[in-house]
Parts: sequence; C-alpha cells; structure tokens
Amino acid sequence: MKNIFIILFSLIVLFSNAQNLTLDELMTLRKSNITEVKHYLTNKNWEFSRYKQGGNKIPNMYEFNYQNYISTVLYMEHPKGNTNLSRIIVLTTSDKKAQEYAERVLSFNPKHLQGKYDELAIATNVYQGATTTFIFESYQTPGSKSHYYLITILNNQDYNKNYRINALVFYKLNT
Repeated sequence: MKNIFIILFSLIVLFSNAQNLTLDELMTLRKSNITEVKHYLTNKNWEFSRYKQGGNKIPNMYEFNYQNYISTVLYMEHPKGNTNLSRIIVLTTSDKKAQEYAERVLSFNPKHLQGKYDELAIATNVYQGATTTFIFESYQTPGSKSHYYLITILNNQDYNKNYRINALVFYKLNT
C-alpha cells in the first residue's frame, strides 16, 4: 500500500510540474541576467539547448527546452547587457497553458493595442500594461493538428521601438 501511495504521489508531482512556469515567474526572468535565468530554469528541470550570438541591434538568444520540446523558452538579451530591454518568449503547444497566461495578463486590465488574423493564419493580440507589453500569437502549421502559441513579454519601450512578429519566424522554420 505504501508503494502505491508513493507511485501515485510521484505521478501527481510529475504532471503538476508539466510546463511549470507561471506568468509571474516569466516576468521576473525577463528582468534577470542570463546567469540568473540559467540557474532558475535548471532548478525547474529545463534544459539549456542553444545560444545564438546577436549583433549590434540584434539580441543574443538563449534557448531552453522542457520535456522534449513540449515547451520552449527563449531569453533574448540586449546586446549591451541591458536587462531592461531583455525579452522572454515562450513557445508551447498547450492550450491550457496559453489560456492560463492569457487569463493572468487580462487580470492586470491591460490596454488591448492590437488584434489581427493574417493571411498565414497567425492570430496576434497585443496587450500593454504600465511598463510591460504582452504579445500572444497562435498559429497552426499546414497539415498539423497542433496549435503553436507564442507569448512574448517585453518592456513597453522595447515594443514601441523594436518589435517584429515572432510567429512569422517560427512559421517559416516549421514549414
């Protein structure tokens, strides 16, 4: 009986940790330096996947994956190390997680800046709070049943000056 309880408890812990980052954690990570991000994500069982060096105006990109690429976090660091301009981008196929993030953002009563659905079937909604912009993008690759959700968290200043559509990049990579 004791063994059955231990197995059940282990399964509950495993499934409760699936894509285990809250929106509040992601917002905090966006303001952290890469050393803090790596440490935090590693402790939450995320794995560092790759690094891509940016250029003068292109941010350095660090990619972390969780549970065999079910979810991906991209930490984009400003080339000059200014964490105020860093971005967090989450890619997930979990409808539930995307909904959880959207509900949390809406709880801040942000201003809805933009909503569109383009010819590539990419739905985009942009919400802006006092200091932070949240971009929700979703798309489905041709012939796939899975939806991909991209949630970008960035500083309002960064959004106003530098933003480009992230989903379009992922769409082109996956088609």
